[in-house]
Parts: sequence; C-alpha cells; structure tokens
Amino acid sequence: MFNYHCHINYSIDVQGSAEDYCKEALKQGIKYLCFTTHFNMKELEQGNLDFTLTNEKLKNYIEEINKAKKKFPKLDIRIGLEVGLHHEFLFEGYLNAL
Repeated sequence: MFNYHCHINYSIDVQGSAEDYCKEALKQGIKYLCFTTHFNMKELEQGNLDFTLTNEKLKNYIEEINKAKKKFPKLDIRIGLEVGLHHEFLFEGYLNAL
C-alpha cells in the first residue's frame, strides 16, 4: 500500500510530524509515503507567510523528512509539495507554457 498525499505540520490544515505519520503508516501496513505539504503561491505573493513555505520552512521540512527516512528504513519515503495555484495567476504570466 502507499500514500502519496501526506501533509505534516508545515501545512496550515494539519498537525503531526513526519515521525507521527511514519509510525501510523507502519501500523497500517503502508510501505510508500510521499509528504506533500502545501505551497501556496497566492499567499507567498501576498506576503501571508504563515500559510505557505518560506525558504527557511522548506529547509526544515526537507530536514525533518530526511530524518524520518533514516529512522524508518522499512518505508520508502518521498518528498513533494502540493502547489496551490489560483486562477488569477494564469493572467500574470505564471503559466505561459500552457
């Protein structure tokens, strides 16, 4: 089994550490995890830094997951982001490639 949509305490809508999620995954027989905390472009643009990852938070997020990888070798752990993109950014050049 796998779960490729895990938010940890870096997302505004969740509490719990990577370690907490790894322990629960092992209990449930999950072997593959991908942490995908929220990265919200709108909030970053508007300076609402409590609602998105800053460079420092991103560094800490990656470090926490890398520690979990070492602590839980039976799990295949990946690092990802869930990028929030609001429609108004389409008109500001963010998705010119589309």
